[in-house]
Parts: sequence; structure tokens; C-alpha cells
Amino acid sequence: MLKKITLIGLSFVCLFVFGGWSSVTQQPTRYADAAIVATRSLEQIYYTTKSVDENYTPYDCPMYARISGLENCCGAVAGAIIVGYYDKYYPNMIEGWDSYYANGRYRLQNSTYVNPLINELYTLMRTNVDDVGVSEEDFVNGLEEYVEGQGYNITMQDLVSGSSINYDACKTAINNNKVIALLSDPADIYDIGIYDSYDGVSSYNVTSGHIMVACGYCEISYYNASGTMFRNDKYLYVSTGLNTLSWAWYKINPHNLNAAYVVSIS
Repeated sequence: MLKKITLIGLSFVCLFVFGGWSSVTQQPTRYADAAIVATRSLEQIYYTTKSVDENYTPYDCPMYARISGLENCCGAVAGAIIVGYYDKYYPNMIEGWDSYYANGRYRLQNSTYVNPLINELYTLMRTNVDDVGVSEEDFVNGLEEYVEGQGYNITMQDLVSGSSINYDACKTAINNNKVIALLSDPADIYDIGIYDSYDGVSSYNVTSGHIMVACGYCEISYYNASGTMFRNDKYLYVSTGLNTLSWAWYKINPHNLNAAYVVSIS
């Protein structure tokens, strides 16, 4: 009898530790508050020549960040960045306030208008309801509900398939004044310093699954003295939603993206 009870007990241990029977399903990734913990590495890329294909300008996208009192709010902040971006093209995406200046550059975060928007999206996205942060589904549904409530239609096309991302489609979207919601777990972001004979690339690790908004791109090809390309790096320029580093580069070869949604509003 003791042996039988022991075997039954071991079965339950296996169920809880290793996932057990097929009826136990894996929980969806949650995207929550995140912070840069440290510079993970500094790489120096020496080259003879390089070519750059880019389309980005600072302030081409709002720079909003977490507000006091809201925990695990990166989904709501990313949603607010998207809403603020399209406010330039579709009036009253943010009622009573223009998110941009007359010269087209975006204003800094406004506590009277942007913070309530973040709070509203926080609720619509069911943040912290099922677990910490938001799921991909709740992020998408909450953003769609807000935009449709403002009287507009929204579509979100995911450009990630397995480990691949359609970089050409990313560039086309950005060239057509669209932004892309990046859902990454984990998330590493980069800063690129340009020097006489090399590029210095600093990488930063974000501590958990994180949602950012891409509004630009940069593809860099490096060549040696014989004219042979020895490296090709592809980045998206992102509004991070972080207080510590508002703008950064997200490298997509390779990447840790679960989804990259091109947001289209009409």
C-alpha cells in the first residue's frame, strides 16, 4: 500500500513540476512594467565602409512613459503612444488636445490629457485582471475598443511568423506613416554611437516582457577593405515607454518578438 500511495504522489509531483497531462495549458505571455537593469555589453564594430538605409527622425513619435500609481502599465503606455501618434492624422483621437506642434513634432507627455488616456487604456486592456500586466489579446482588444469608441476603424496586422519578421513590410509601413506595436519577451534595446572608424553599440536588457512602439528603421551594412560585406544589422527605432531611456533601437536580426502589429486607422 505504501508503494502505491508513493507512486500516486509522484504522479502529482510530476504534474505540477513538469506540466503533466495534456489538459494543463501554458499561460500566455504577460507584458508588465519593465526597467533597464544595466548595460549588458558594449560592442565596437570596425569597418572600412558602410551603407545605411534609414528613415527616422527624433520626435517622430510621442515619448510617453509610466505614470505614478499605475503598476505594470507598459501596455497602456504603448497604446497611448499609438493613439497620440495618430492624433496628428485623425482629429480628436485625444479629445480636446493636439498631440503635436504646428511644425509636426510631437509634444511631451501632458498630465491633463495623456495621463487620463493611459488610465483609460489601462482599464480597457484589463491590466492586472488575470495576472500582472496585460496579455497580447487584451492589449489588442483594449486598443481597438478605444479607437472604435473615438469613431474610427482600426486594423492590426502581425508581421511576425515564428522566428521570422517581415522587415520589408515594417519599412513600408513606416514609410507610409504607420507605427508598429512590438511585443517582446525578453526585450533588449540598443544605443548606437558613430565614430571615425567604428560604431559603438551598447545593449540594454529590459527586465520582463515589454511593449514598445516602432516609428522608424535603420539597416546598416558593414564592409571590409576588400569590399566584402561582413555584417548586416537591422533595427527598428522605438519609443520605449520607459522613464530611463525614451528612445532606443530594437534589433530584429535576431529578435525576441512574439508579435509586431502594424496599426492602421481609418
